[in-house]
Amino acid sequence: MTYQTMLYATDGPVATISLNRPERLNTIVPPMPEELGSGVDEANLDQAIKVIVLRGIGRSFCAGFDFGPEFDEGYGERFYTDGAWDPGKDLIGANSHQLGYVSKFMSLWHSPKPVIAQVHGSRSCPETCPAAGIATCRNETGSQQDLRGSCISNTQ
Repeated sequence: MTYQTMLYATDGPVATISLNRPERLNTIVPPMPEELGSGVDEANLDQAIKVIVLRGIGRSFCAGFDFGPEFDEGYGERFYTDGAWDPGKDLIGANSHQLGYVSKFMSLWHSPKPVIAQVHGSRSCPETCPAAGIATCRNETGSQQDLRGSCISNTQ
């Protein structure tokens, strides 16, 4: 499968999902959540894959949502009533199993294979990687913090 906002690669037993919007600090826009869910599914269906690594290309792992024009094109109308943002629609839309992006991110949590978040740069760990079973974070000074056990998922 080809992706617009991420790269998917395998190397032996490791599948690497790389968020690929470095010019925007890998901020989230449609179709990134859907692609992330598809990438996790692809890794889970491949019997040769034993672990999934999630990383960001460039100087940041992920700086959160990008609420610019690309977000509105993909999700905006779902969250508005009469031209104004509707918090009720936002909550329902975000959490809808079929339509919402939350279920796509939670594919990391529900993965039967271990997920390692390789986090660096802006908005680093643990806020941006709660669904990973293991997170390793590098702060701006270059020191590394191993957060094994601080982002526990249900991976067996």
